[in-house]
Amino acid sequence: MSGNFQKNVHHFPGHMRKALNTLERFVHAMDLAIEILDARAPNASKNPFLEEVLKNKPRLLFLSKADLADEAITRKWCEFFKEQGYMNASADFKKENLLKILREAAAPLIKEKEERANRLGQKKPLLKLFVVGIPNVGKSTFINQLLHRRVAKVANRPGVTVAEQWLRVSDDFLLLDTPGILPMAYDDHQSAIKLALLGSLPQNILPLEELLETLLPYLLSEKPAKLSSIYGFSIEEIKNDNFSLLEKVAIKRGFLDRNGAYNFEKAGWSLIKDFQSAKLGKISLEIPDL
Repeated sequence: MSGNFQKNVHHFPGHMRKALNTLERFVHAMDLAIEILDARAPNASKNPFLEEVLKNKPRLLFLSKADLADEAITRKWCEFFKEQGYMNASADFKKENLLKILREAAAPLIKEKEERANRLGQKKPLLKLFVVGIPNVGKSTFINQLLHRRVAKVANRPGVTVAEQWLRVSDDFLLLDTPGILPMAYDDHQSAIKLALLGSLPQNILPLEELLETLLPYLLSEKPAKLSSIYGFSIEEIKNDNFSLLEKVAIKRGFLDRNGAYNFEKAGWSLIKDFQSAKLGKISLEIPDL
């Protein structure tokens, strides 16, 4: 596999520009921005493009897909973000009570707004929320579970939400949903690769070999027993060799061309899919610098 990589990765569809314009238009009215991050790569999935737009707003970082990430590393990320001054929480969006977690995290803001309304003789106010995040990070799942009904489209591919929606969450919250927003360009190659591995960038943005050059050495180093169990080979057969691993995956899955040659492309994408679904175990691609 070659180590060639295009200098910058550019991916900024038109609906993402519209989403940014929407954020800039409504940000003055918002009380809290909820940014959804992927717990497997919180740094890569944290959008620096939002820093300028949301700089004066309280922000709650929700680490999604915690059930797919290494639990100990996720706890370290929560500690790291707390030290950085961010309210934060991690959750399995499909199982946990997100409204309860949100109320607890936003309690100081709710109290402040209610006290101000009482002083002015106004009725109980609604806390206005943003929900933002890069594509395929769990935004729509978060919203649907928060509301206990399916109001936001969900799919395991980027770019499903394409227009903003106002949503009544409860007696406490009014929520503005927006499409996922990616930076216009990634100067950090490794961040782009991680996002492609997680499915937040379309598969055709980066060459498969670039993704495998990052993922396979990690799996061979950290998950050799799991690889051996799933794909049916002894650890000694692989010897930390990417090519040999892909060969074993091709054999196990029956990925053969018409001439009987192994189809390494199918084997590579199959392995990435197994990583994304946590079939290879709970894996975090990033560790915070504590």
